[in-house]
Amino acid sequence: MQFIENIKKKVKDECGILCGYEAGCLGFSLYHELVKKGIRCVIPAPTTMMTQQGKRIKTDKRDMLMIAQCLAYGGYHAVHIPTDKDDDVKVYLRMRDDHKQDLKKTKQRISAFCLSQGYHYDGGKWTQVHFKWLKALELSGLDRETLGEYLITYEYQTNRIES
Repeated sequence: MQFIENIKKKVKDECGILCGYEAGCLGFSLYHELVKKGIRCVIPAPTTMMTQQGKRIKTDKRDMLMIAQCLAYGGYHAVHIPTDKDDDVKVYLRMRDDHKQDLKKTKQRISAFCLSQGYHYDGGKWTQVHFKWLKALELSGLDRETLGEYLITYEYQTNRIES
């Protein structure tokens, strides 16, 4: 940011500044920061950037030059910048997927626990009949508590996903 501010002082805002960067792990935080400071910014879609044939070696310097040339000559299409609402939905869906993955792991833990105790269920899993079977297993005190905790976790995770 300081670099851009220094350039603005030197040219005294006589020319427009256009920034661009390669889309990556930072998401759009840099874009939003630049725009907030009144600096035009685009993120060129990598698939639309004009490239020279034969230059397959990828380095930061080559990437920088290619982006600068694309910005100078209009040889790109900008990626869609999601709105705040789009970001909120993306974060929510990612959280929901995380919960589903957690539930899947809990199911695997319950199945693995039962197998380690010598129990295998042949019917349809995660049905009322299956849960009745799980609750009727003859287990020692600590093993019964372990399975009970897994089932409480399963129920909690299932309710979180359904709500």
